[in-house]
Amino acid sequence: MQKELKQRLFSSGVQKIQTQSGHRQPLPLSNKKKYKTARHYTGQKSNTGIIYSVRNVKFEPYERSGLEVKNALQKIELAFQYNKPAVISTHRINYVGGLSEEHKQRNLKLLEELIVQINKKWHDVEYITSEELSKLMNRY
Repeated sequence: MQKELKQRLFSSGVQKIQTQSGHRQPLPLSNKKKYKTARHYTGQKSNTGIIYSVRNVKFEPYERSGLEVKNALQKIELAFQYNKPAVISTHRINYVGGLSEEHKQRNLKLLEELIVQINKKWHDVEYITSEELSKLMNRY
């Protein structure tokens, strides 16, 4: 069933699927109550030709752990150690003031701190969109 879905997606023009790091994709077996799971990595190519991109850095300051910047920097460093792009997962709820202007301001300061720390530690870092990463992955 998964192979048929991926073949249909690919034949319809879908070239990339982005997933969250650490999450396993449930794959139904013939018995609908049983599943196996699959993990994906950035650059992995399915047997149907779809390429995976994995968001391997979580930055969700709205959750307020107090370690948002530190944890994100650790994940970025790990990605770079393995010669992988750091694909940061963050959502707009962190940066809009509709729910809380105080959270918006706090989270924007944390984002700025993260960017400053990234630039300080990795002077040649490049920021690109998921779409730009997808185009780069097409080259290889």
